[in-house]
Amino acid sequence: MSRVVLPPVVTLTASAGGDGTFKQWRGDACNGSTSRTCPVPMTAAKSVTAVFSQTFPDATLMPRVTRIKALHFSELGEATNTLRSRFGHGDFSSTAGAPVPGGVVKASCLTDLRVALKQACAAAGRAAPTFTDTVTARTTPIKASHLTELRTFVRNLEQTGVTAGTETPSRS
Repeated sequence: MSRVVLPPVVTLTASAGGDGTFKQWRGDACNGSTSRTCPVPMTAAKSVTAVFSQTFPDATLMPRVTRIKALHFSELGEATNTLRSRFGHGDFSSTAGAPVPGGVVKASCLTDLRVALKQACAAAGRAAPTFTDTVTARTTPIKASHLTELRTFVRNLEQTGVTAGTETPSRS
């Protein structure tokens, strides 16, 4: 019977895809560290997770300046679906359908994103977000503040240390 000899330390390197940024490490080594590398002493079985965050193309949405685009809803939909998947939910779909680039973004797209995000919060054991105003179809103009608010809730939920079926400590 041969014996496997492990190196005393294994170094992990976090590498984000095109639509994400590395946030921090969680687990048995480097917990909370924001360094892209994590040296893991191999003295026993270890569990280490690299945490990534969605990158939004328009970093800052300015009230009365930023034009609301279908892309803003697409990126929020992708980020929300990533979180929903992380917490054991399937993808959501908008009752209005996906916004079309250059087309009209309906208020129901915003409402559907809010519902999907509330469901992800419930699955993560987090309090449902409260929104600053009510959105009514054909009445409420969609504003940069609506999207900024959703992005903030996505970012907060990304920091939750709960995944489907398991629970780990979260770092505030």
